[in-house]
Amino acid sequence: MIKLISTIFLISLGFVTISADPDCTKAEEMLESCGMHLALLEDSEIPIPTNDAEMIDHCGKMFSNLDCIRDFNKKCLKPFPKTLFGMFGHDLKKIFKHRCEQPEHRAEFLKHVECLRHRDKLGPIISCKTNFIGQLEWITGNVAKPEQTVASCCAFHQAHQCFSEKIEEVCHPITGSGTKEYIDEVIESTATEAIDYACGKYKTLDHCHEFLDKSIWDKLFEIGKDAAAAGVTIHHRTTITAMVELFNQFEGARKRRSLLI
Repeated sequence: MIKLISTIFLISLGFVTISADPDCTKAEEMLESCGMHLALLEDSEIPIPTNDAEMIDHCGKMFSNLDCIRDFNKKCLKPFPKTLFGMFGHDLKKIFKHRCEQPEHRAEFLKHVECLRHRDKLGPIISCKTNFIGQLEWITGNVAKPEQTVASCCAFHQAHQCFSEKIEEVCHPITGSGTKEYIDEVIESTATEAIDYACGKYKTLDHCHEFLDKSIWDKLFEIGKDAAAAGVTIHHRTTITAMVELFNQFEGARKRRSLLI
């Protein structure tokens, strides 16, 4: 269930600014597919596991798709986005190892992921992801580079809140208590290192309300509620690809970021 946000994170891209290396072109072509497989939510090629045997097969596929993303990061990103994306990949690998290596942890995952098998009920959760992609795309095209890092931090905080609320709403009737807390723990373990590194004082949604420029935050918050209603057309299918496009812009602004912290 986790990668539904880890993706989320990455706080986890068609219009990607990457190296001109031909290998990067090939890696870019694979990136969105790998991101979709890791996200679980809308992936029809990798079924959600229902027992321990299927769980072992699932884990093998998750590690394989993670390797695809790590390969892209290693070959094709600039130093600052490579650092951020590398943190995400490192933490995600730890999550997969925890999820997959012990029978009791595989059983815990199977219990909570049962919620995702009810695809007709997942609309509200998928909307959180879609709106987050809309925020990332809007930041890329409309926010000045010195503010892009903190704006993306604030978008993540709003998306985290959305996922938490909608997972509780959708999953509690199916999997009972504990699923929301399980997902929150995963989100936090995936995002904490990158948030601490990149976000400065913008570490919670309250800080965004208080400190981020109002003209930026008002629009960003509106998109986070409903991207379509806010007039944003979504181009990317995964948060992974939307983040890569945005993260590459951070490279030119990283020295100026300290002025905002």
